[in-house]
Amino acid sequence: MGFLGVSACGELEQRIVTEWIPTSGYEYGNAPDIEVYLNPDPEVWIPVIKSQG
Repeated sequence: MGFLGVSACGELEQRIVTEWIPTSGYEYGNAPDIEVYLNPDPEVWIPVIKSQG
């Protein structure tokens, strides 16, 4: 797999927030998102908290 660029990481982050979080049992946390671009393994860190309901 090649390097996952800035555009692809943004798309991944959008999908996590709009598709995964609503069905995961978690909520979006009150903290900054972090994107780490270390070739060849970039990471997207998104704060989540366990849903209360």
